[in-house]
Amino acid sequence: MNQHFLQSTAWQAFQESLGRTTFRDSGPGWEYLAILERSTDNSRLYCPYGPAADDEHSLAAALDSLAQLGKTHRVTFLRVEPTNLDFTAHLQTHGWKKVTYQKLQPEHSHVIDLTQPQDQLIAHMAQPVRNVYRNYHKKGIVVHRSTDPHDIDILLKFVHQVARHRGITPHPDSYFRQQAATLFPLGAATLYYAALDNQPIAAALFYHSSDTLYYAHAGASSDPAHRKLNAGTALLAEAII
Repeated sequence: MNQHFLQSTAWQAFQESLGRTTFRDSGPGWEYLAILERSTDNSRLYCPYGPAADDEHSLAAALDSLAQLGKTHRVTFLRVEPTNLDFTAHLQTHGWKKVTYQKLQPEHSHVIDLTQPQDQLIAHMAQPVRNVYRNYHKKGIVVHRSTDPHDIDILLKFVHQVARHRGITPHPDSYFRQQAATLFPLGAATLYYAALDNQPIAAALFYHSSDTLYYAHAGASSDPAHRKLNAGTALLAEAII
């Protein structure tokens, strides 16, 4: 059963550190983490990238469990995001409706097999990415890894710059700081950042599961001179390798 990081016990610990109520249930071939979310107008049980299920029969059992849980807590609706695309037809024929007005999580992901030999990983990169990876050292860029929760502020600086440039509203700083405070000590997340002359110019937050590294949040300096260095590409390539 392939379980996403947002269904992990580490993510559950983070959600609970935010003061949210969580539930975990499982049965033969299925498991889920559900988060109880309440607002002024409604409430819901949210199952990010879940439930995880082996087949449609297991999925049906997981959804029945969620439905009973929802009735117990009198929620307005349930929201699920099973990652197995083969379950789409089952959901449609059983009354589930696809959300079109809001996407809480990315709908598509690019997956790279990191068990490949290093030379194959590099060969499969796009040519511009290979060039950045092979030459970023020559430009004075140094890529660092950190699990010090205080270093999350390096990323926050760039998140703010990206938000201003694109006109988006990011999570509050407290959200990222709580992630670092909870996930870093668990070995469930790492901050990568690229520095030039000891000055950070790009950063990215990665989550860890037992077999997967997730590229979660990233940002880079808006300084034109820094942007030409493609430091964000360099640190992503370094994380892959």
